[in-house]
Amino acid sequence: TGYGLTNPSAASLLMRHAPVKRRGLFFSIKQGGVPIGVAIAGVLLPWGLATIGWQAAVLAIGGTCLLAAVLLTPLVRRLEPERGAAPAAARAAPANTASGGLLDVLRDPGLRRLSLASFSYAGTQICFLTFLVSYLNLELSQSLAAAAGVLASAQLVATVGRVVWGHSADRWFDPAALLAGLGLAMGVACALLALLDSSSSPVWILLVALVCAATAMAWNGVFFVELARHSGKHDMTRMAGATQVFTFGGGMVMPVVFGQMVRISGSYATAYLLLAALLAVAALAMWRSLGAEAAAAQAQAQAQAPK
Repeated sequence: TGYGLTNPSAASLLMRHAPVKRRGLFFSIKQGGVPIGVAIAGVLLPWGLATIGWQAAVLAIGGTCLLAAVLLTPLVRRLEPERGAAPAAARAAPANTASGGLLDVLRDPGLRRLSLASFSYAGTQICFLTFLVSYLNLELSQSLAAAAGVLASAQLVATVGRVVWGHSADRWFDPAALLAGLGLAMGVACALLALLDSSSSPVWILLVALVCAATAMAWNGVFFVELARHSGKHDMTRMAGATQVFTFGGGMVMPVVFGQMVRISGSYATAYLLLAALLAVAALAMWRSLGAEAAAAQAQAQAQAPK
């Protein structure tokens, strides 16, 4: 419940405070905190389990969150001064419902395609994190230490990748085209994961995993930039919350489906190939939307041109 609130709130703040031409970088730096946090937890929690026990380790995590909240409190007035200064009538005005935000997303073709893409992208990200170590250890005969090392390296690459892709969306690439390209790239990476076997060299296994991390775990900042463009007349906070229903839905549903596919087929390779196929469909849908938007813009320009 607490985790679900963070992205819409952060999107609202960054829309207000980040320079328009640097939103990709700002959103990506913010999203870069996720793999950094995962990596820190991966290092500290096993140590906490061994030294102070799991209950104390979990309490330490909760205490860290409370400390962060206390330290952030003085920033609230500076970041959102209008909250305290808003007139009583504005504060009492009824808020738009969550279901209204979802309807806005479903009615808007661009937001709908973006949300469905985030479903498959987020699901792939969670599948990669959840099953990589098991795949490397159980099917590719890598040691647990080697598999954990690959996962730790993936976190580092994902952190750098998020910032690089965000900067690229600001400077060189259209965010929608970059998002579609990342979908195709992560589909190829999942297919390459499926082609690995126990005879594959450790270096090749590491390279394939890092390519997957650089795409499947690094798309998030670019997604929020494109979401900001599509939100248009809608409130960014509501649109972020509504689209995150699809994003988190992918993170919940796809690992379950992936695990069942492994159980039924007896192979991780089959599940990774199906994942690659889903990503190809989502990315191609994004490419098609680019063509449709370009055609619509050209038609509008021709209609407005002087006769």
